[in-house]
Amino acid sequence: TPADARIRAGEGKIKVAPDRPDGWNLLASAYMQKARETADFGYNAKADAALRKSFEVAPDNYDALKFRAKLLLTYHRFADALVIARRAADINPRDHDVYGALTDALVELGDYPAAVEVAQRMVDLRPDAQSYSRVSYLRSLHGDAEGAIEAMKIAIKAADPRNPEGLAWFRVQLGNEYLNLGRISEAEAEVEKALRTFPGYRAALDAKARARVASGD
Repeated sequence: TPADARIRAGEGKIKVAPDRPDGWNLLASAYMQKARETADFGYNAKADAALRKSFEVAPDNYDALKFRAKLLLTYHRFADALVIARRAADINPRDHDVYGALTDALVELGDYPAAVEVAQRMVDLRPDAQSYSRVSYLRSLHGDAEGAIEAMKIAIKAADPRNPEGLAWFRVQLGNEYLNLGRISEAEAEVEKALRTFPGYRAALDAKARARVASGD
């Protein structure tokens, strides 16, 4: 998978320059992607170890801060993630990616107005798949199901085809929105597309099971 290739690339960078943070950051990011691909949380522990090495060779380096914020979200340490993401945003306020972590942390902490403001900043900096997926989620939280579907469709069109897990994830989220509206056939169609994009994807199998339950099967 793309994560496996990135893991090898990170290991190669570390072998050449172990005293630089670049390889450690790439390895941490790749392990987090592998955790998403496999639903094996153990890869996040490996990502944490890689980030610790990154901070050891270059304290407070920007990429490690940003990845640390994302990793803390997976551990449901939302307040800690918010603090780290804000530090990263102070260092590089033009990086739209860090605003994704900020949005996610604010949502989980229940500060929806701030989350909307940050997500809009993210869209303004770069209207890509990651940005529109946050827009979709926020619209869903505010009861705008049709708006959420519209935004997730934009995210799917903007998704990077070189990242099949990412594209599959967006399709699963669109399927979930259809399922919430009782549009089961449309939900299953998106989930099937996700499984064709990334076979055996746990999030898609979970969504398919819920769609089958909803249909009485």
